[in-house]
Amino acid sequence: MSGHTDAPFVGRWGYHLTKKDEERFWGQVDRTTTPDGCWPFTGYRNRKGYGRLWINGRMRLAHHVALELVGFIIPAEFLQVLHRCDNPPCCRQSHMKIGTSQDDTDDKVSKGRQATVKIRGVLNGRSRLDPAKVETIRRLYAAGGISQRALARRFGISHPQIGRIIRGEGWNP
Repeated sequence: MSGHTDAPFVGRWGYHLTKKDEERFWGQVDRTTTPDGCWPFTGYRNRKGYGRLWINGRMRLAHHVALELVGFIIPAEFLQVLHRCDNPPCCRQSHMKIGTSQDDTDDKVSKGRQATVKIRGVLNGRSRLDPAKVETIRRLYAAGGISQRALARRFGISHPQIGRIIRGEGWNP
């Protein structure tokens, strides 16, 4: 993988990846293939599991650096690096591809990692309401004498959500 000459490589943001940067990067990648063939980044990882490292005073994603070290640069701001293996710390170039946010979403849906339909109403396990409470909200507001903000506080939901319920837009059983 390291077919670099001693000349620095100019990355996407105009910084130079030196031989020292390359050695430091590969020193933090476990290239003893895991059962799934991944090469995980062993250095610092963010909350989502993606490897991160400082290069030229800038925090970089490890999988981006891996691609840049073999001469690939993400060609446009709206494109991103997608992991075919769905393993965030993986830095194996053959496990990555370039795509759009929509490509990433389509991939997640096809692999069953993202819901295709938004779950609303009583089917949503985090819902604070049920049909009886929604009817009570509508009835109390229609009777007058109570504001939407007061209803929001009483039922523990947001003021805009109360407005959607009253208009029949924001809650369905």
